[in-house]
Amino acid sequence: MSKFNYAYGNEVNYTIKKLSEKNKAYTENFDCGNEEINDYLKNKAIDDDIGVTYLVIDEFNAVAGYCTIACSGITHKYQNNIRTIPSIEIRYFAIDSKLQKLQYDKTDIHYYFSDYVMSEFMYKCSEIAENIIAARYIILYSVENAVKFYTRLGFCDFIEFYEPNQYRYIDGCKPMYIEIP
Repeated sequence: MSKFNYAYGNEVNYTIKKLSEKNKAYTENFDCGNEEINDYLKNKAIDDDIGVTYLVIDEFNAVAGYCTIACSGITHKYQNNIRTIPSIEIRYFAIDSKLQKLQYDKTDIHYYFSDYVMSEFMYKCSEIAENIIAARYIILYSVENAVKFYTRLGFCDFIEFYEPNQYRYIDGCKPMYIEIP
């Protein structure tokens, strides 16, 4: 069977598993259309001690997507006050390019498989925030061509008093956040 031959996203039977040495080989054919994001998954994610990477693995052991989650914070500066607001960062989120525009089902032409998967990770972040680390926001640094996707899911630009991190891996990316209810 060919890789990702689905008419609708709700046909994709998948599991979410933490990246490990046991399933790392599944990442070899992953391609989201961005070489830097592909390279992170294939060569760096397994040894990254800052975040935890989860694979979205379909029933044929192909990686449909992945997400790397880490603890983080938003620097809030107002007048002479500076504080860090606890947050969960989605460091990487990617869906294989063959599935990126896959409509979830035939009822809604503006809801995609990628929306569904990202919503699952957002829910996972909310559970972590509520039960483990008391974070207030989910933050991410979006590549330019994904800003519309994240905006559709409720993420906003950093507001005037929030300052983004200055790490190299986010060069050219747009800082965005969503408040955890």
